[in-house]
Amino acid sequence: MKRKLTMALFITALFIMAACKKSEDAVIARVNGVKVFMIRKILENKENKHRISDISQAIETELLIQESKRLGKWDTKEILDNIEKRKPYAAYEMYIRDLKKTIIITDEEARAEFNKDPKNNKNDFESHKTMVKKDIERVRLEKKILEIASDLKKKYPVEIKVEYLDFEKYDPKMTSLVVAVVNNEKKITNNELSKEYGRLIREDPSATLNDALSRLIARVIIWFESAKYIDSPEMKKDIEQMKRVHMYAYMKRNYLFELYPVTEENVRKFYDENLDKYYTYPKRAKLRYILFDKDQKEKAEEVLKGILKSKNPKKEFLKKAKEYARGPEYLQENAGDLGEVPEAALPADFAKEVFALKDGEIAPRPLWHEEFGWELIYCEYKKPQEIEKFENIKDKVVKDYRENVITFKEKEVIKDIVSRSKIKIYVKDYDGAYSEKGGYRIK
Repeated sequence: MKRKLTMALFITALFIMAACKKSEDAVIARVNGVKVFMIRKILENKENKHRISDISQAIETELLIQESKRLGKWDTKEILDNIEKRKPYAAYEMYIRDLKKTIIITDEEARAEFNKDPKNNKNDFESHKTMVKKDIERVRLEKKILEIASDLKKKYPVEIKVEYLDFEKYDPKMTSLVVAVVNNEKKITNNELSKEYGRLIREDPSATLNDALSRLIARVIIWFESAKYIDSPEMKKDIEQMKRVHMYAYMKRNYLFELYPVTEENVRKFYDENLDKYYTYPKRAKLRYILFDKDQKEKAEEVLKGILKSKNPKKEFLKKAKEYARGPEYLQENAGDLGEVPEAALPADFAKEVFALKDGEIAPRPLWHEEFGWELIYCEYKKPQEIEKFENIKDKVVKDYRENVITFKEKEVIKDIVSRSKIKIYVKDYDGAYSEKGGYRIK
């Protein structure tokens, strides 16, 4: 669930940022008169299987943001505090973005880099060009960061707490150990160094721990230097977009639970309504079987007779189950072990005879199964229907309740907002979400 929400937030951020790039976006709809933008490349890619859901996402984002404003949640202390916490990260991203603008990579440079690898087919360059340029950009960006950080070390002093001159002295288990301090404030831990070193050696197997530490220190110095962006005009422009991203996240994560709070009453009601579905174990039996074809009744009777006459019928049954094993390999290896089979999973007449057996009893005659044929059945044990008590599984029920709200109640909330909104969609082939009346329905 978290993974889905994270992806939704990422896509939402793309939609929001698109509003600032008029040359790269398109108006796909108006929600109560407000334009909804979408990145043109996504919109025009009709082969993209996610295209329709992406359009829905953009419209629903605007619906939720407008609803948050209607409810007076737009400028709450919580949102403004989140924006303040986000500003240093946004400032760092702005700094890096401006650095990237200074890196120009020509097609000739990219082609030369691509051709260095003998495994690459020269004719495949065009399809790999973007990826190659990104790889070159990444390398050059790291070099620039190291160069700039080196010039700024006097401004932001660095104190090395541990010198890793060789790998033998490095102990990755000491995660909280401080290996360096930048500007008398930011501590770099052994855990951070371990992760960075792992990333670096994948790029350059000859890299050292000190190389990894240098990269970390350089980034922290840039972090401090990027603080100058916090009060910049660019930041002021981005605050509105940050508010939209945070408010969308709030409406997805918190607002639903304001409408459907996790209270003792609601959770108990959910348990009662879903008792049979989630919290009741049906009557079941632990079974082993030996299967014979529909025309092999006499053979089944002969094998069963031999089993029942043996000195140890149960042991003999397991032996014959392996000997006559059929079906999936795991059944052959486990002597026909079917596990615990619910009564409702068996044909009525078949189940009646199986559940009439005592624990540890072998059925005295082959049982007829319409789908498979004749079966010899060994019932190891039976269990009655069991109901999990609310008090014993309360934490599980709370978790199930929350997942149920997120999965099913969100659409109800959006549908309610849609019913109170005026939506005009400009995408002609918006199948499944655009009606002739100009309405909008949730996918």
